[in-house]
Amino acid sequence: MSWNTLHIFGYGQDQLISDTENKLVDADLCPKTQDVVDMVYALKPTGNAATLNYRNINIFHDLFADYLDEEGNRFRVEYSELDSKLIEQLAAEIQNA
Repeated sequence: MSWNTLHIFGYGQDQLISDTENKLVDADLCPKTQDVVDMVYALKPTGNAATLNYRNINIFHDLFADYLDEEGNRFRVEYSELDSKLIEQLAAEIQNA
């Protein structure tokens, strides 16, 4: 599956954007959502103040993931550090929801 951007919103929705599709679904329909959130948060840099209460996580395919918490704290993780297989599983769940 080809996609450009994957958004995980703290208010309970996931969004997948490709060149031909823009799909927004309830995160409850995607069991891998929490796994991806946990994976990105586990890569938070030492000393960063970001909390588990996230506003959004934006994953840009083959580039990076940006994490923003509800207090405005943020961090970025390079895509090469992420579990791309897990992200692809979430992308497929969103597409199939």
